[in-house]
Amino acid sequence: MNLMHCELIDRQTIRATVRYDYHQDKEHPVFIVEKGSDEWVCTISKKEETNGITHYEIALPQSLSLEVLREKMMVLLVSATEKCSKARLKKTKVIDLFASQVKEISFFPGMENGKSVFKLFSPLAKWVMIKLFSGEETQQFPMEYNERGFWYQSFQGNFHLKEYRYVLNIEDQIHETIDPFSIGLTLNSKRSVFVDDHLLERMDDQFENPHNACDCVIYETHVRDFTADPDVAFQQRNTYEAFCQTGITLDDGMTVGLDHLKELGVTHVHLLPIQDFKSVDEAHESDYNWGYDPVCYSVPEGSYAADRKDPLSRINGVRTMVNTLHQHAIGVILDVVYNHTFEVEDSIFTQTLPDYAYRWNDSGTLSNGSGCGNEIATERVFMRKYIIDTLRHWVRFYHVDGFRFDLMGLMDRDTLFTIEHELAKEKQLILYGEPWTGGVSVLPECERSTKGFQRGHSIAVFNDDLRNAIKGFPDDDSTGFISSQIGWSDALLGSMLGSIGYEDDLINFADHPCEQIAYTSCHDNLTLFDKIRKSTPHKNWNDWLSMNRLAAFTVVFTQGVLFLHSGEEFARSKHLHHNTYNMGDVYNAIKWQQKAQYHSLYQYYRQLIAIRKRHPVFRLSKNKAMRSRLNLIHRIRGAFAFTIDGRQLDSWNHVMVAVNMTDEDLWFKLPELQSGEGWKITVNPYQAGDSVLGIAKKELQLSEKTWYLLYI
Repeated sequence: MNLMHCELIDRQTIRATVRYDYHQDKEHPVFIVEKGSDEWVCTISKKEETNGITHYEIALPQSLSLEVLREKMMVLLVSATEKCSKARLKKTKVIDLFASQVKEISFFPGMENGKSVFKLFSPLAKWVMIKLFSGEETQQFPMEYNERGFWYQSFQGNFHLKEYRYVLNIEDQIHETIDPFSIGLTLNSKRSVFVDDHLLERMDDQFENPHNACDCVIYETHVRDFTADPDVAFQQRNTYEAFCQTGITLDDGMTVGLDHLKELGVTHVHLLPIQDFKSVDEAHESDYNWGYDPVCYSVPEGSYAADRKDPLSRINGVRTMVNTLHQHAIGVILDVVYNHTFEVEDSIFTQTLPDYAYRWNDSGTLSNGSGCGNEIATERVFMRKYIIDTLRHWVRFYHVDGFRFDLMGLMDRDTLFTIEHELAKEKQLILYGEPWTGGVSVLPECERSTKGFQRGHSIAVFNDDLRNAIKGFPDDDSTGFISSQIGWSDALLGSMLGSIGYEDDLINFADHPCEQIAYTSCHDNLTLFDKIRKSTPHKNWNDWLSMNRLAAFTVVFTQGVLFLHSGEEFARSKHLHHNTYNMGDVYNAIKWQQKAQYHSLYQYYRQLIAIRKRHPVFRLSKNKAMRSRLNLIHRIRGAFAFTIDGRQLDSWNHVMVAVNMTDEDLWFKLPELQSGEGWKITVNPYQAGDSVLGIAKKELQLSEKTWYLLYI
């Protein structure tokens, strides 16, 4: 018999789960709550069985006072056969009752009426002290409790750059932690740092996101990867400052870094996590990680700071980077990880709100839908507030322009919709994420933010159907449409037409094209070029580059939000490794010389992007516009063609996208237009740009394995 999980769901009611060894143990169980030497016999008010587990609701004889709630309590189960099992009582739902009273309170430290003010939400702590540092000397001051569940202390004068920590007594255990709402941190997140933002240089940028998210060309990269190449003259390489450095070129004059982004036509940079994370030692410059292991969500990562020991360096570095990118008309999107934390026992949440921040299985173990050992309970009142408040901080304090949510399927839908609503009050943001989980979660399917949840909202989801259709499944040797696996043609076509179910048997998970992220690769899994090589080892380099060009053609002319993985435009390789999250610069650094080596591929990407940006017909964000302007004129297994009516919208009156990956030459009858003009070919398998590469009139001959973009 095992009493597995006990949770206080209000001040008098407990939910308990039990796994019985023998049927006779189920008869007339007795539940007793122990607090010190006190014992209370509970009554069973509800019982049900599912999958061999018995769920109980039991009632205490009286409602618990705050003083009692602050004590450690154990639940004891005694069976009819006198077997005993004991479990600690979790108090997560009670914390929600307090959290509902502090929704409008800011817990960020700051100046108020000439005083330095600190607040900490920890309603069940017996007492809280703030520890102030002067070098290695410390002083501790008691904090006052507010009946809404938080602790408060203020000091006369400005504590700018003062270091501090909190010390708490929770259930007679002493916890010590940084501030969950820190604005600054010391090296390796050892201490919080009070920062008066009025003493920082103001950010005065005017960047605004486009009204139509489909106007975005998003470029995903990593601060260190982007600036680590030893053959390029980055100053302060691997830092926020290096990321926004201009005027750097290769020996032959080719642009790199920020100038490369501008030349390519990028509108937004998507940065892998720069929220403070744990997996690198900030004192060791060689340590490397992608950063999907957060510690404190309100402070930039220190390993990318020009001076890692200076708490202001990371803050000023990010603000300078964002400001500079904005000056060059490039927005900044942060990859954020609100689905799990690096650690549980020592996390900022467990130290202040034990048990509360995480989801638990009926067995009493942590739910692990992230595959990283835990998952954040985003649906809980204070966790939702924490997520929204820290995101708002990045918008207000750092002026970022959007967020990509890692494993968004682990975030409950109501939280995502609340984020969408609340952050819209700050500015128009670009919001998107991964609509899947990394494992089995206790969060009910109907509450997960998975593909389709975003219908009708200003949140986009990655379209893995498009990704897989283009190249095959990410890491194995399966092939996709670009490798002549024509069985993928309907998935590809449906995705290119906005994933709105343009025809009844085509992909339909979006109400509008702007709800999908169109991509072929990202930081996860093999790079696009490595996947092409692995899945078609019998091909040669020319064939591989041709497949890469087709991948670019299909994704750039997909109706949706365009997303590129850094280096994809010049055949980036990670030596066929599919998960390089901690493998250092040898595998991850962008080798900028490859831009020269694969310059024709780069130019193909650049010209395709330029065409997309010049012509609104490729950026139809709404369902109605898609259906009124688009016409699917040919569709067979392995080949298709569609036209887009650009009149009164575009300088091109009509556009056609045509693809044939069959083993046969095809002839597509062209629409007869009143003007009698011929269709001008501007993109073929080898070239893309402004030049007219040919003219087609009544028929378009599509040789095997060819593709064209045509216009009138």
